[in-house]
Amino acid sequence: MIQESTNQLFLQYQSTLVRLENSVKSFVKSLEKGGSKMQVLVAVLQLFPALVEVIKAIETVFPQSGIGKEKKALIVSIMTEIHSEITSMLPAIEVVIDGIVSFANKIGEFKKSK
Repeated sequence: MIQESTNQLFLQYQSTLVRLENSVKSFVKSLEKGGSKMQVLVAVLQLFPALVEVIKAIETVFPQSGIGKEKKALIVSIMTEIHSEITSMLPAIEVVIDGIVSFANKIGEFKKSK
């Protein structure tokens, strides 16, 4: 039973990371085409669903309070590992991550743990 649960958990997060990887690659392709600030904003927002999913996964695995910076650093690390060229957009992506987490905290999506 425990092994089955572990396998299901692994498969769930593996598919989350694959979706993030696909979103990041698509995001980088959009940026390589160049464009206005609005086009960059649209590209960042296209990452939104994958970021929400990854944030939820990390909160599930690491529900402890007080380690938000480390959780965010983990997301950034994963994203830069997927595609190093994303580093130029990290400030915008970090703003989106902060907004998602702030909103989720306000609506009680993440339960605080010690």
